[in-house]
Amino acid sequence: MNKPPDNTTILIPHTPYLEWDPTKTLNLTTIDPVYLVMTRINTTETLKNISPFLLQKAIDATCGEVLMCKKILSGQILVKTKSGKQANKLSTLIGLSSNIKIHITIHPSLNFSKGVIYCNDLRNIPEKEILQELAPQNVHEVKKIYKKKDNQLLETGLIIITFTTTLLPTKINVGYLKVPIRPYIPPPMRCKNCWKYNHLAKFCKNTKICPNCANNYHLNDEIKEECKEAKKCVNCTNYNNYDPNHSAFDKKCPIFIKEKEIQLIKTTSNVDNKTAKTIYKQRHPSNNTTYATTVNNPMHTTTHTSNETTDQSKTHLEKPTQDKATTSNRATIQHDLTTSSSPTPTTTKETTQAPEMMSESDSDSETTNVPKQNLKIFPKNISKRLRKQLKKSNTNKTKNLNKIQVDALDTNLLDIC
Repeated sequence: MNKPPDNTTILIPHTPYLEWDPTKTLNLTTIDPVYLVMTRINTTETLKNISPFLLQKAIDATCGEVLMCKKILSGQILVKTKSGKQANKLSTLIGLSSNIKIHITIHPSLNFSKGVIYCNDLRNIPEKEILQELAPQNVHEVKKIYKKKDNQLLETGLIIITFTTTLLPTKINVGYLKVPIRPYIPPPMRCKNCWKYNHLAKFCKNTKICPNCANNYHLNDEIKEECKEAKKCVNCTNYNNYDPNHSAFDKKCPIFIKEKEIQLIKTTSNVDNKTAKTIYKQRHPSNNTTYATTVNNPMHTTTHTSNETTDQSKTHLEKPTQDKATTSNRATIQHDLTTSSSPTPTTTKETTQAPEMMSESDSDSETTNVPKQNLKIFPKNISKRLRKQLKKSNTNKTKNLNKIQVDALDTNLLDIC
C-alpha cells in the first residue's frame, strides 16, 4: 500500500520543490493589507541573489498574486498581501527549494499607523487607562506629548495613538466625544554621532563631532561640559547658500526644515525616502535661476545676443525678397488694369489702388513711389454738363476697377504663397 503524500511539499511544473508547514500560520483576522518579511534561515547567506522568477512562482502557488514584493537592503524580502487571510496562507511557506529555507514574519512597523489627537479632557488621565478604554478601537499604544517649562514637564493635550491597521482612521470615540485624528509626522532620522541625517549612530562610521561647533568631539560627558566655541552647523557648511552660524540641533536650520518636509511627504503620500526626495526636488528645483543671475551671467548674455543677431539677420535677408516680389506683381497688375480701363477723352496720370485697399505692411514701402489718389485733369473748353457726366462715369469705372483689382490681388497672393 502506497504512503500518503507529504503535506509539507508541493511540486509545481517547471519549478523546483516548494515546502511549507500548515502549523506556522499567523492567525490574522484583519481585512486590511498586511506587510510580511521573508528571511533566509539556517545559513549566513541572504535572499539578495534569489531569482525573481522563482520568487514569483513560489508566492503565486502559495497564496496567489500579492500587492507588492521587493528586496530590501538587509537582504530580506518585503511582501504586501491583500488581506490577513492571504498573509496566513503565505506564512506557511518554509522553503523555496531543498537548499533555501525561509521564515515569514509580520513587519514590526509597517502594519501600524500613527495619528495625533488633541483632547483637553485627557490631561489628568494616565496613559494605561486611556489605552485600556481605547483598545476596542484597534489602539495598540498611547503616548502623551509633554513640553518643558521651568524644568517641569507639562501636558499639552496632544496624544500620539498607534493603531493596529495600515489605514489611519479619521476620528476616534473618546467616551461620547468624536475627536478628529491627523497623521503623526515623526522627526527626521538623525545620527547623534556625526549629527547628519538619514542614518543612526549604531550604523555610523564617521568620527564623533561636536554638535555646537562642528569640530571633533572635545566635551566631557561626565560633568556635562558645554561647548563655548562659536556655533557652526555641520550640515550647512557644505552649502554655499546657507548660513552655517548655528548649531546642528537648531530648529531653524534649513537642512532640518528640508528633512522635515521630506518626512512630511513620506507620511502623507505613503512613499519611501527616495521618492519623497524626488518630490521635494520637483517642488524646490535647485536650477531655478533668477532674472538677476541670468543678466549678470556674461556667457548667457553673449550667446543670447548672438542668437538674436543671427535670427534678425535671417529675417532681414528673407523679408525684402518677399516684399519685392509681392510689390512688383501688384504694381504690374495695377498698371495693366489702369491703362486698359482709362477713359479716352481725358489725360490721366498713373492710377493706383485706393489707400483703404492697401495693407499696413505694404503702405510704408509704396507711399514714396505711388500716389494715393486717382487724379483726373479735364480740358478747359469742356462744358459743366459734360464734366459732371464724365465724373459720374469715372466713379462707376473706379468702383468696378477696385473690384477687379481686389480679385486679381487675391489670386496673385495665392499664387505667391
